[in-house]
Amino acid sequence: MCIVMKRRRFLGVGIVSAVGIAIGSYISFSSFEELIKGIIGEDTKSLHISEKVVDDFLIAARSEHAWDKFPFFGSFSKEEFVKWGYRLSNPIFNLPYQTKLDVYRSEIVGLFLLSTNFFQNKMDTTKPIRFMRIYNPYFSPCANPFSNSYYPSPS
Repeated sequence: MCIVMKRRRFLGVGIVSAVGIAIGSYISFSSFEELIKGIIGEDTKSLHISEKVVDDFLIAARSEHAWDKFPFFGSFSKEEFVKWGYRLSNPIFNLPYQTKLDVYRSEIVGLFLLSTNFFQNKMDTTKPIRFMRIYNPYFSPCANPFSNSYYPSPS
C-alpha cells in the first residue's frame, strides 16, 4: 500500500519539521550557564539579587569546576535533560520526570544560596546579598548555615 503525498501535505509536513528542528536546535545549542542564570533568577526573584552576584557565582563555578561535582552536571545527556525540561515546563501539565527536574533545579539554587551570605545574614531579605565563594563543606566545615547558632531560640 503506497501513500501518495500531495504537494500541500508535503509542504505542511516540511514546515512542521523545520519548526521542530529550529526549536530543538535553539534548546540544544543554548548555553547551560544562561539556563542556570534563568533558574536562579526565577527562583530567587523575591530576594532582589543583583545580576553581578549571579555572574560572579557562574564565573567561580566555571573556574572551580563546580558542575562536575554534582551527579547530573558534567554529563551532556543530563545537561540536555535539564535544558529541555526547563524550556518545556508549563503550568498546564507535568512533564515526565518533573520531580527529577525539580530536584536538579533545587540543587542549583541551593548551591547558589549557600555560596552567598544569605544564610549568614539569617535569611534577612532586607540585607544585600553578596557572593562569597562556591560552597564546599570540606573547605569550611564549621560554617553550617543551618546550625542553631544563626537563629534565635524560640521564645
